[in-house]
Amino acid sequence: MILLHENDRGQAVRWTRRRLCRECGQKIYLHCRQQDADSAPVYVLFDDLGSPWPKHICSEYYLGRNGR
Repeated sequence: MILLHENDRGQAVRWTRRRLCRECGQKIYLHCRQQDADSAPVYVLFDDLGSPWPKHICSEYYLGRNGR
């Protein structure tokens, strides 16, 4: 599943993809958000989508290891 949100120019600035965690193998949601073309993207891993937005336990290790 890919949830894609576009800005007024049709450029993707937020997306969410279902993936497997590289560290533990659990199904997770990888969310990317970028404010504009000049800003760096921000990545977050979630176990589930929606309130209370549970962050995946491997988030810091997974993203820190990839330099994001």
